Amino acid sequence: MRKFLAIVVCKLGRFVGKLVGKGSSMPGKFALKICPDILRRVQLPPHIIAVTGSNGKTSTVEMIATVLRGQGKNVIYNAEGSNQVEGVTTLILTHATLGGKVNADVLLLESDERYAAHSFKYFHPTEFVITNLYRDQLTRNGHPESVFDAILPAIHPDTELILNGDDPLSSCFVIGHEKVKWFGLNRCATDTETPTGVYHDGAYCPVCHAPMEYEYVHYNHIGAYRCTSCGHARPDPDYAATELDLQNGKLILDGQFTVALAFRSIYNVYNILAAYAACRECGVEGAAIADTLSSYILKNGRMQTFTLGQHHGTLLTSKHENSIAYDTNLRYIASANEDCTVLIIVDAVSRKYFTSETSWLWDIDFDQLNVPHVKRVVLSGLYRNDLAERFSFTGVDLPGEAGSIIHKTENIKELDLAIMSFGQSFQITPLQLLRAVSAVVNGGKLVTPHFGVKKIDTEGNISVLEYEESGTIIKQSTTETMRGLLKNVVELGGGLNCRIEGYSIAGKTATSEKLPRGNGKYIASFIGIAPAENPQVIAMCIIDEPVGMHYGGVIAAPVVKSLFENILPYLGIEKGQT
Repeated sequence: MRKFLAIVVCKLGRFVGKLVGKGSSMPGKFALKICPDILRRVQLPPHIIAVTGSNGKTSTVEMIATVLRGQGKNVIYNAEGSNQVEGVTTLILTHATLGGKVNADVLLLESDERYAAHSFKYFHPTEFVITNLYRDQLTRNGHPESVFDAILPAIHPDTELILNGDDPLSSCFVIGHEKVKWFGLNRCATDTETPTGVYHDGAYCPVCHAPMEYEYVHYNHIGAYRCTSCGHARPDPDYAATELDLQNGKLILDGQFTVALAFRSIYNVYNILAAYAACRECGVEGAAIADTLSSYILKNGRMQTFTLGQHHGTLLTSKHENSIAYDTNLRYIASANEDCTVLIIVDAVSRKYFTSETSWLWDIDFDQLNVPHVKRVVLSGLYRNDLAERFSFTGVDLPGEAGSIIHKTENIKELDLAIMSFGQSFQITPLQLLRAVSAVVNGGKLVTPHFGVKKIDTEGNISVLEYEESGTIIKQSTTETMRGLLKNVVELGGGLNCRIEGYSIAGKTATSEKLPRGNGKYIASFIGIAPAENPQVIAMCIIDEPVGMHYGGVIAAPVVKSLFENILPYLGIEKGQT
């Protein structure tokens, strides 16, 4: 009776939802309240394909559905992208008879990477495609390895895995699993020798954490990798893109099937590869797949061309809080070689998880827009000021040094003001922190640091670097007070581990919790200044995710002490000298 009632309620809810343009997950939520194990009680098609991963799920599912329907298969899938257990339940029950039988040849499911285990608690896919695992929605997902751990329980021993062999983390799903097929992209003209982007999540082996080597890189950390210790390496793909010409929009699969690319992005190539591998495993001939996907325009709105008066444009949609999604679109713009204006709009951030958290913008490689054919960049949307800050310079002569993330004065609330007092609610780089602390103790002068003392040109001419000052930003009396307080930290407080007999040293400890809160991961740090009364040297030690003790005064301060024990005598600063 509960099964019948759950199906009826879901069908009615979906009908009403369509009338008002909503309701892809709510009917499933009601059905699960009525019958929590309803997905165990229905009769599903013999063929169930699931697709998950950080990026490319929606596009891959759409292409698989198009190919299989072109072969005469009755395919049902969650085209609206409602991919958590409630949306999956809505899809299944909407297409089920009142007796609970889903009449279809193939059930094709886009599955949220964090909640796949919930969706597949009572049934399992026959094929499970995992596109990639990237840094994505940090406020929800944390590190990609935590997403890996979330997906792992969803994998049934009888399920055939279809994995991206070029992704060092995704490829780890093969461990302990027998039924695996690989897809990947062979070396191509656009490859680099080393990982690209602002950060490098593939620097260390996900199996043994030893350094990773790369033969070539397609983008970010995706490519031909090999661990220097345990041997974890890119497998030979069962389904490969053997030739790629992005400039002319030509992709060759398995050395014989040509696909004309409507969207000339390496990102789109991987979506095609994933769809190609899944369809081949379903028995579709390669030629038929290539013919269907040639010049294929996605219907999900991720790429659209438009005309506005005399102007022609392309709308590229990137998943929020996903820097690689943005990077691939920026790479597409950079490679277009056509004069253009780029309009960047950020209107939705973090949805319900943490509204207004924009630190992920700093993971995006906006420097890709620094090409001659990009004539102008316009920033718009609700978070245009955050974008503007991201595009700003710091005054530090270090190429690629990021700006800071500071609330606009007019937007600071009482809570923000309170937590700013102990170092939260803003983000700065270590070099910016050193620059700021220097101003606190040097009499209030904000100085531009240099990496070096002098420049020598090809003809042997020498120019000594000067330390420009931006004026006094803190009162002299205030800096004197701060030097005294920071000296007490080392002599009497948490910085005792940086104390050196005979030297006057000031400093400050710091211990910060990494997001998401409660994950047990910290950053321990310590800044030291010497001599305290007449600062000549400032040093900082940052320890990311220490094991065991995580307090800056305990583990970071001794490192700075060791530095001072070598630096101060080298500079001729003797004990007792102030």
